[in-house]
Amino acid sequence: MSCQTSLMALNCNNFPTVGYGITLPTDEDAYVGVTKALEVGYRLINTSSDYENEKGMGKAVSASGLPRQELIIVSLDSNAKRSCEIPQSFNGYNSQLEQIYNSLESLSVDYIDYYMIHWPVPRYMEKVWRKLNADSWLAMEDCVKKGLIKHLGVSNFLPFHINELMKTAILPIEVNQLEIHPNFQQRETVQYCRNAGMKIMAFSPLFKGKSLALPEICRLAEKHGKTPAQIILRWNIQHNISPVVCSTNAERIASNFNIFDFEISDEDIGLIDNLETGEHIDYYSYIRQQESLKSIE
Repeated sequence: MSCQTSLMALNCNNFPTVGYGITLPTDEDAYVGVTKALEVGYRLINTSSDYENEKGMGKAVSASGLPRQELIIVSLDSNAKRSCEIPQSFNGYNSQLEQIYNSLESLSVDYIDYYMIHWPVPRYMEKVWRKLNADSWLAMEDCVKKGLIKHLGVSNFLPFHINELMKTAILPIEVNQLEIHPNFQQRETVQYCRNAGMKIMAFSPLFKGKSLALPEICRLAEKHGKTPAQIILRWNIQHNISPVVCSTNAERIASNFNIFDFEISDEDIGLIDNLETGEHIDYYSYIRQQESLKSIE
């Protein structure tokens, strides 16, 4: 790895880089995985209060001995904790504040680098999502003022959700974390976000392993002497997208980070770009986001 690419991989102030996250609901899994990831060189660590493993991740960060300023800690709120069967009685501001403080305590950190709204339209909130997101964002902005959060972002927001949030937001949306992999590339949303000055992060960049079996990906892996996962992650990086990988296997954790010593050609990128099938993971949640366009508060 050259000096320049090493700095890009390790300096937390630079995007894109490869992030590490784990969704298994045990603190021990999170501790082991994050410890290995930090040893390998990951500096972007992604979690959510939904995953119920923030304490394990925080323990690993503390035990690493790494300077806090070298890390990017990303946390997303809980979709379930922004949901209420009687939506009109729900206090989005207070709920978001409580989640932020709980995450800070669980992670044992003084601040979170990027805090994000996980989904724009939680269950039961289809008719009040605009107000819910505005109230959540206001709580997040107040935490920025207090130094508890450095940057604000969203996840799974489509352009019309962003447009609505920007009507009331004071601080900018700096990043959108989206499901992006060769099968599901969300190009229009990505371009919209870039035009608005947002960074892009990709969750499930390997489509839970399904994209690894694509014949075109396998041929490119053989061509470059790399794994299929490395090809896909490199494709993300060269599209200026920061992929967040999830694994508990030490070898794969290391391999997924080792993508800064090669490039793929424009032809290779175009080949992967053409693999779009529209398949994605959380079909019903995504449909709810689409349907929210029709909602009336």
